[in-house]
Amino acid sequence: MSELHNTEPAWTPPSEADLSALSPLGRWLEKSRAPLSALAWKIALLLILAVLAVANFRLRPHEPHFGLDAQPLFWPVFGLVVGVVMVFLVKRIIQPCFLKRPEDYYGDL
Repeated sequence: MSELHNTEPAWTPPSEADLSALSPLGRWLEKSRAPLSALAWKIALLLILAVLAVANFRLRPHEPHFGLDAQPLFWPVFGLVVGVVMVFLVKRIIQPCFLKRPEDYYGDL
């Protein structure tokens, strides 16, 4: 069982030789995988989401099709609720009933 555990660190910075073999986009993407860079990406995306949520108070649909979609923040809340319901359906209903394989499906490994 111990051979199944990976003991390598989660992320190591690439060497200059590795970076020189990549395209400019590949170099930029490889450098953006650093932990501090990942934190910066998360903060930037959360700020963009916050700006869009605030903009939703000013930008309303021109002709709402039903009463609730004229309310501010309806679509973000609707998307969150639908996403949570979809995860629940997949994890609790679809995966155990249709996708789960028997314990000895792969035989003796």
